[in-house]
Amino acid sequence: MNNKNDINGEWKDYYAEHTNKEYPVGVYYIDLNKMIMDSVRLHWHPEIELDFVKTGTAIYNLGEDAIEVEAGAAIIINEGRIHSIENKYPDKDCVIISMLFNIGYLFDANGSFLSAKYKEPITGNQAFGYALFTPKTKSGREGIDTINNILKINLDKKYGYEIITKGLLCNIWIQLLDLSLKENDI
Repeated sequence: MNNKNDINGEWKDYYAEHTNKEYPVGVYYIDLNKMIMDSVRLHWHPEIELDFVKTGTAIYNLGEDAIEVEAGAAIIINEGRIHSIENKYPDKDCVIISMLFNIGYLFDANGSFLSAKYKEPITGNQAFGYALFTPKTKSGREGIDTINNILKINLDKKYGYEIITKGLLCNIWIQLLDLSLKENDI
């Protein structure tokens, strides 16, 4: 377990490692109605979080932002960001399929050309906390389709799924880079 302070050093939280070195990707099923107080408590982790809201409406709290993510939409949360998730309507189901992945799966840690060009503009950008993919736009639908493919491939675990996942995550990463030059919503 590791400890990390928030920006102001006001509180400490711990995390359990969600991925491993052999395959730095983890997929999780979250039913907020089965969580204490219909929520995932305030936490952080060193992995990128990619969540698809399958049913219901989730509220993601990141710093001062409260982002509403409806069924059929997805959100990507940058590494190391303190966040929580709650069910907007506790009397209704809210199910999320969550994926965490270590950015080292896509880029090496030694400051290579590719890392500097493609990794740092997102992970090194304190202003880039999240990206919201909604079905309201063409690029949002494309991102959601890619995210759903990633999740399906990782649940099926057919031969070669690790390599296919890496390629699809690179596609999403390009969308994030395009987005980082614009707004947070796709």
